[in-house]
Amino acid sequence: MKVTREKTENCQAFLTVEMETAEVEESMKDAYSHLAKKANIPGFRKGKAPQAVLERYIGKESVLDEALTHLIPKACEDAVKEQGIEAFAQPHIEIAETDPAVIFKATVPLPPEIELGDYHGIKIEPELVEITEDKIDAVMEELRHQHS
Repeated sequence: MKVTREKTENCQAFLTVEMETAEVEESMKDAYSHLAKKANIPGFRKGKAPQAVLERYIGKESVLDEALTHLIPKACEDAVKEQGIEAFAQPHIEIAETDPAVIFKATVPLPPEIELGDYHGIKIEPELVEITEDKIDAVMEELRHQHS
């Protein structure tokens, strides 16, 4: 896996990730076995259809979609860890290419950078609250009504 950090602006990091063909092929094999267990192909028990028959029956695009569904989130997580990025939320992923190699772009939101001003110089006088017998009686009466 080849990760390129393009730029960082507006509290976002932009990554371009290029997957190696070996990783994609491994994911494709897993997708074939997963889909074979689900597919009901005439003449074969579930999970026993050969890869070529399964590919003809459900299409190569379906297998590729299944493979990418499992491959891309894990690859994106690995890329973020490799770059040492502290992600603030889930990245937004766009698939740029799927043939011959899988290339996708991830926009990773970063935590905002906050710079505190001179807050030590702010002085506020506390507001004095006057408690009278009438206020105490009113609160006690309200509590009696709530718990009755």
